[in-house]
Amino acid sequence: TLLDTMPLFLPSWVVTGALPEFQLDCPEDDFYACAGKPLSDIVRFLHVKQKGVQPTDEYIASFLKAKLVAHEKIQAERP
Repeated sequence: TLLDTMPLFLPSWVVTGALPEFQLDCPEDDFYACAGKPLSDIVRFLHVKQKGVQPTDEYIASFLKAKLVAHEKIQAERP
């Protein structure tokens, strides 16, 4: 059985993108358009689309680390 787990991950993308060090929106349509892509490619896509330049590798790594922390926190708070 295949499960669509993307809805579980969208909140952590939104929370992380809203952090002052990233300032990256993660609209639901863009998020779902990136289904199946590597996480780093999603960050790169959003960054280029919104800021017009490629993000640094450090930016991507920092974003993904913060996103993991946000996801774990959100999941821990779920009933």
